[in-house]
Formats: sequence, C-alpha cells, structure tokens
Amino acid sequence: MEALLSIVASAETFTKHLVARFSPPNGCHVDEGKLLTVLPQKRLVDPKPMRHHFVAAERQSVRSRYGWVGCSSEGFTLDWFLATFHRTDATAVQVADHVRRMLLAVRDLPEGTPVAARYVARVLPVKMVEFEARSRIHSE
Repeated sequence: MEALLSIVASAETFTKHLVARFSPPNGCHVDEGKLLTVLPQKRLVDPKPMRHHFVAAERQSVRSRYGWVGCSSEGFTLDWFLATFHRTDATAVQVADHVRRMLLAVRDLPEGTPVAARYVARVLPVKMVEFEARSRIHSE
C-alpha cells in the first residue's frame, strides 16, 4: 500500500490549507478555525456533478459545506498531512489524490477566500484493439 501511496504523494511543500468557519445555517458544523480535509465520496448515485463537503481533519465525522483559505507560517508536505490526519486504508490512494487536488486548488488563492467542493465522476475512454475475421480480402 505504501508504494501505491507514494505514486500520488510528493515532496511538494504547501503553505495554504482550508479552515472552518462555524455556521450551522450554512452547513458548516466544524468548529471555528479548525483545519479541514476532504474524503472520497463513498458511492456515486448520479454521474452529474454533485455538491461535496469537507470534514474536520481531526474529527472526520463533522462536516462543513465550505472552507476558507488559510496560511501556514511553515510549509508542509502532502505526506505529512496524510500521516497526521488520515489513516491508511483501502482507499489510501484515493484519499491522497483528493487531498492533493484540494491543496493544489487553494495554493494560489488569497487567504480568506471561501471554497466549495463539487464531486465529479470522470470516466476515461478505454482504448483497445479489436480483431475481426474476414471472409475475403481484396487483392490489388
């Protein structure tokens, strides 16, 4: 599993992250200022883009509809973030990919920018060669 995780993990340093602003009417139930992360959707019922949520990094059962860009005085790596806030399990590669995408998405945004998440299922076309028997071949 660690070898697979290293495929998406990197030594990139990040200084931006997402933090919560407590606001139950807006679907933000994580305590003020707490660090947020994102988890893969457990099941997709619709291939159309759908609203997703962030979770408290330290207590992943608490959700927040929005996150706000925060800055760290010291940089951190994806590996550190995953080791600190995520448990390795069967979805470790997916989790690493989701968290990396989140960190990359906020890295150039100004501090205090509100961010929402949307879940999109992408289906890539599969290229393959097929063969068919021919009864006749025209000769030139």
